[in-house]
Amino acid sequence: MSDHDRILITICEIVQISEAKYERANQSYESVGNWLSAEGSVFAGDDLSVYPQGSFALQTTIRPQGERQEYDLDFVMELKAGGHRYRRDPKKLLDDLEDRLRQNKTYEEKIERKKRCVCIKYAGDFHMDILPALPAPYRGNTHKIVVPDRKLEEFKASNPKGYKAWFEQQSLPRMRKDAKYVEPLAPMQTAAQKSVLCNITQLSKRARDVDFQNPDTAPRSVVLTTLLAEHYGGSLNLLQAWSEALARIKDALFRARPGRIVVLNPTNEDEDFSEWWDNHPTEYDKFVEWLQNLHERVVSLGTLQGPAFYSALESLFGEHVVTQAINLQAKRTDSLRSSGQLNVQARGKTVGRLSTASSAATVTVRRNTFYGED
Repeated sequence: MSDHDRILITICEIVQISEAKYERANQSYESVGNWLSAEGSVFAGDDLSVYPQGSFALQTTIRPQGERQEYDLDFVMELKAGGHRYRRDPKKLLDDLEDRLRQNKTYEEKIERKKRCVCIKYAGDFHMDILPALPAPYRGNTHKIVVPDRKLEEFKASNPKGYKAWFEQQSLPRMRKDAKYVEPLAPMQTAAQKSVLCNITQLSKRARDVDFQNPDTAPRSVVLTTLLAEHYGGSLNLLQAWSEALARIKDALFRARPGRIVVLNPTNEDEDFSEWWDNHPTEYDKFVEWLQNLHERVVSLGTLQGPAFYSALESLFGEHVVTQAINLQAKRTDSLRSSGQLNVQARGKTVGRLSTASSAATVTVRRNTFYGED
């Protein structure tokens, strides 16, 4: 692994949700799911299925910008049976979901009604957005669903489970096959354990958050995630993979001229992730300009070293995040050095990859006791 990739992965680790918050979210998720399906619930007997969607399901969640450290986590409550009573009244489905949550004193004061979901606010930790859904008509053996639209006049197509499976296939990880009434979350992965596609998605979303101060007009995460997954070429070199994916997206944007690129849910083409741009063409132009600029900056990273490289990282991800990543990497290196486990691994005629003492063909780096002098 190159030094450039190593620091980028460390940045991913800094910006992703912490293990402690992930576990708290997991516990809250299971509690909410069990409450919605428990005896006495309006949804009892509806063959309820509760599962994560979006960045939390994909493990591409990143830390919010600024002082606010509350993550937005998205979940689906799907009624696999009994949904016929809501087919003509999406608002009733949202009303019943909100009423059921308010029956629990734990959630009563934390609830906020939104246009498509009900939000539970855990102050200082995260917001849990619960999206009610019904199976899509004639969906066969797919996972297609329909969800209330923003105007609450009809249902709109979606497919979070299908999208998750597609994203995982694009990034070539192991697939989970277990499923229960309230489906368990996958164990949290470290940034180094995640796929390259997960890493470049997190990095792109962080760069977007730094450059777009207004989240309401910033490119949607699902649009960015889908484009990256569609154009990821499979490289295991993080910086190369990121640069190549952005180059392919840039080419696709050029080919779409004079119109806009259309980003459909690859597992349910009735869902257009990019339809918001139809009424906001100026924001689409800003996205195109930003994507082109991001590609140029990522390409330049591979040519930079030392202070220039770190300055470019700060421009992309923010000074505070980069400083944390550098300090964390230095702390780990010092820990390995002081324990005698830091080595340089020989590969052919080149020497330069840091590794642990258990690696083959290694040369131990002696302990540094001079506080800056080797």
